[in-house]
Amino acid sequence: MQNHRFFHFFAGRADAILFAALLLLALFFLAGVPAPSHETPSPARGERFAPVHETVLPGVIASGENRGKIDINSADAALLMELDGIGETLASRIVEYREVNGPFSCPEEILNVRGIGAVRYQAIKDAICAM
Repeated sequence: MQNHRFFHFFAGRADAILFAALLLLALFFLAGVPAPSHETPSPARGERFAPVHETVLPGVIASGENRGKIDINSADAALLMELDGIGETLASRIVEYREVNGPFSCPEEILNVRGIGAVRYQAIKDAICAM
């Protein structure tokens, strides 16, 4: 196998590739190519807010004072079943009530749904909102 001579040491093909990769890395560093970061992006010039990279689920409030709460006016039965004490039957009753009577005007109105009493409402009141 033929060896190549680089800067006073003998190098094989693997060493030559490693040397070339390190040389390219040094050139990028000197050229000022920014390193990738995991920091929150700052707003671009002229923009008011930095971009938000979140997964938004239909029926879950993504911003504001109700952030992370389930909107009982737009959540489907599967999402409503994520609430404590709400199973398939109660979730379908909530959706049916909404379809018949229109959107809930406030979270307390969910007490009008058959099967949801004061105890169950107390268990879910901090996790729901009516938008």
